[in-house]
Amino acid sequence: MTKKEKEKKHDESEEIPEIRDDIETASESAAEDAAVDLAAELAKAKDKEETLMNALARERADFTNYRRLVETEKKNASDEYKIDVLKKILPILDDMELAVRNRIQGDVELDEWARGIELIARKYRSIIEGEGVKSSAAVGEPFDPRFHQAIAQEESPDAESGTILEVLSNGYILGERTIKTALVRVAA
Repeated sequence: MTKKEKEKKHDESEEIPEIRDDIETASESAAEDAAVDLAAELAKAKDKEETLMNALARERADFTNYRRLVETEKKNASDEYKIDVLKKILPILDDMELAVRNRIQGDVELDEWARGIELIARKYRSIIEGEGVKSSAAVGEPFDPRFHQAIAQEESPDAESGTILEVLSNGYILGERTIKTALVRVAA
């Protein structure tokens, strides 16, 4: 080999470790940059996951609330329908009970007729009681304007003031709601 070639080879052999060092440094730098990029992407993905999980939880809560609202509205609509029907039926029951209370005694045919009306009234009463309807007035109870309507006030030595003396027309309650107020006479 010539001297020039030896010097060239020698210079190249000195440059190779430097190039190797540069390559290793570049590789380490690239690896570090890639790791930083991956860490940033991972953080973004975790943030996005958290955002989506929160959105999912909100949507589930909204759906649960919506379902409860629909069920409540459905029950309220059913109760309103039931009350509307009962308001139409209850006057018939009141009329039957009034007819039975005011029947003429002694006539055999009328007694049979009154017993038939009484049976029909009992059937009506059992139907409305089966629907959860309760009578709202009884003689001797204290007067309550939520359930009773006083049409007369009388002096009574036997009853305390504000006590129901007579129920002229029954009142009815369904749950917490008054369907029909009772017409009553009250002690003064």
